[in-house]
Amino acid sequence: MLKHVVLPLLLIGFCIQAGAQRACAQTLLVVNQGDKTLSLVDPQSATQIAVVDEGLAGVWGHEITVSPDGRTAYMPIYGSAGVGRPGIDGHELLVIDVKSRKIVGDLDFGHGVRPHLPVFDPAKGLLYVTTELDNSVTIPQEILMRPDGKIAYVSCNRSGKVAAIDLSQWKVQTLIAAGQFADGLAWAQ
Repeated sequence: MLKHVVLPLLLIGFCIQAGAQRACAQTLLVVNQGDKTLSLVDPQSATQIAVVDEGLAGVWGHEITVSPDGRTAYMPIYGSAGVGRPGIDGHELLVIDVKSRKIVGDLDFGHGVRPHLPVFDPAKGLLYVTTELDNSVTIPQEILMRPDGKIAYVSCNRSGKVAAIDLSQWKVQTLIAAGQFADGLAWAQ
């Protein structure tokens, strides 16, 4: 009997420049559906270096993508059953800081959509997620950059929050209360 399904889905790499020296590393991100965890694996040594617990009861992650700089992972929480099978319909997307190996945020779609297959568009800076039960592709965030480029504001539609993200660390700096369906963002004089 199959106890859990392991989906090795993403190999991310990053490089650190220190003077003339440049060191690069790669980490394999593995979504462990039955265990409800995310493994970070060093493919060179073939060892698991960290585990992130999804912290959700009854549902699990399904597929994953990483921002172009390799710092932030996005994992849709699909639900509790396979495609087309009855079960709990997932309604969240977890945001994971790869360096700290912690969940730093989540996006709630507001209703069960069984989100999966996240794709990051580096040219436009947008994240696309298929939302199976709505028969759609969702862009779950509206992003507005501060003029100095240090902070990005992201509306978390249906959660009633706007996240202020420190772009030097790719970490949520603060969550700002807004309307329940916070969406579009713009600067005013």
